[in-house]
Amino acid sequence: MYNRVLVAGTFDRLHQGHKLLLDKALEVTAEFGELVIGITGDSMCAGKKLARLIEPIEKRQTQVNWYIQSINKFGINITLMVIHDKYSIGITNSTLECLVLSEETVKTGEEINQLRLSNGLKPLVLVQITRIHGITSTQLRELDLDLKASSLLKPMSDSQDNKLQSYIGQVYNEDTVKQINSKFAPWTVSLCPENEFYLEYYCENQIRCVVFNGQITKLCFG
Repeated sequence: MYNRVLVAGTFDRLHQGHKLLLDKALEVTAEFGELVIGITGDSMCAGKKLARLIEPIEKRQTQVNWYIQSINKFGINITLMVIHDKYSIGITNSTLECLVLSEETVKTGEEINQLRLSNGLKPLVLVQITRIHGITSTQLRELDLDLKASSLLKPMSDSQDNKLQSYIGQVYNEDTVKQINSKFAPWTVSLCPENEFYLEYYCENQIRCVVFNGQITKLCFG
């Protein structure tokens, strides 16, 4: 266990890989210690594929904070910060002890330790998570961009779909759900994580619904 742990990423469309990274970071942080989560700022995201589709920093911060607080059962202090380069506080902060990373960022971790040594600081313990084979943030952005993705969702007629889309932006509450269920019976609303909205599966008579900050942001049949 380490008293001060660092983990960083873009955390666009928070998915299972991100959650495993955060899980491990929390796991290696000592009780009542501090976990510092760096989230890449807009300038650092500019070079990524389909950067224009990356979620705003505020939304990514909200999603990360919600998830980490939901699994924080040991009084660990959580600090979220925006980072603007891949080294960030990793090369200057003497109180950090550990860096949690993925296979893709091991090289960056090694570079951070070389720079720490140059700055007269102890190297960080590098904790690497095992890579999982699942959909990535880049793939999710591509699905958002690709209009053909809509064919995976097996929508109803265009007129029915247009009526359904009119509910986007409305507050998600019991009354709204009842209205949708009544209008499109036997179809019923089913909450869906945003990162699963375009996955290739089909649930008969279910309306996929994504909610963010209490408002409906995406809807589709099946």
